[in-house]
Parts: sequence; C-alpha cells; structure tokens
Amino acid sequence: MKVLVTGATGFVGSHVARALLTDGHDVSIFRRRESSLDLLADIAADVRHDIGEIMDPDALALAMRGCQAVFHVAGAVGLEG
Repeated sequence: MKVLVTGATGFVGSHVARALLTDGHDVSIFRRRESSLDLLADIAADVRHDIGEIMDPDALALAMRGCQAVFHVAGAVGLEG
C-alpha cells in the first residue's frame, strides 16, 4: 500500500515510517525543506520526499496523490500563546 507520513523527521514519525517500510509499504514523507533528516538517515533513500508546509492545501494534496493511507504524526512546535 502507498502511504504518506507527516512528521516523519521527528522521533515518533521516523519510527512509524521505518515500521511501514519494514512491513513492505511504499512510503512517502511530507516534510518542511529545513527539516533535518538525521532520524531517517538509514531509510532516507527508500522513501519519496515531498516538501511543503502542512497548512498548504495544494502541497499536501500533491503529496497525498496516489496514497491509500495517511499517518499524520506531525506536531506543532514553537507556537506562541
């Protein structure tokens, strides 16, 4: 199954992406351009990378094209009250 993982550059999301790959899924990740790939170093070449902002509906729709499932693991960081 083709799946999209948001938040895959984070701790939880990287484990989700890795588990999906291990289970034989075709994994795409949706990430910000400035996101570090350190936690994905061992699998970065095995996944498709879509770059964009989670609040950009066009970028998100493009990343989701062809996917049968989405694992939304992205979290908000640095928000001020």
